[in-house]
Amino acid sequence: QIKGSYLTYKQLSSCAPKISVNDSSSPSALYLPCGLAPLSFFNDTYHFTDLELSAKFTEEGISLVQERKKIYKPISPQYKEGIRWLEDITPKGTTDEHFIVWMRTAAMPNFIKVFSICHDCVINEGVYEVQVQLNYPQSMYDGGRSLIITTTSALGSRSYFISVTYISIGGL
Repeated sequence: QIKGSYLTYKQLSSCAPKISVNDSSSPSALYLPCGLAPLSFFNDTYHFTDLELSAKFTEEGISLVQERKKIYKPISPQYKEGIRWLEDITPKGTTDEHFIVWMRTAAMPNFIKVFSICHDCVINEGVYEVQVQLNYPQSMYDGGRSLIITTTSALGSRSYFISVTYISIGGL
């Protein structure tokens, strides 16, 4: 579905156990898109209250170009009915960059997802206020939320341990 293909209920076995409402094979009960990962889409929002600082950050370009161009397509127009729940959250649906970033599977139970980026930013030392809109129900998971402001490089975050470890083990 996220590749823009039309799939019937029987073809959506990889979405189990969340293919449709009450496992109904009715096209009107299909989740568009289906599956546990899409249906758990984390949709909180964060904004600096300092307008000058907030203007420096963008949510465009947080996903990989290859993902945006080759993998994530709008839901097929062949779906005449079904539950288009994601379009209620974001008008971009499956092409929303936050959704694309969310769909990258994390290897560990504690993970970080990119929310926005700031190219060539300088954030001076100080106290900043962030407005957080909690849209994701806490009852769906047994965890917490954190906001991390960090810098990255071609190898990832400032901590190169994981990057160097992956490259070393891959080389071996």
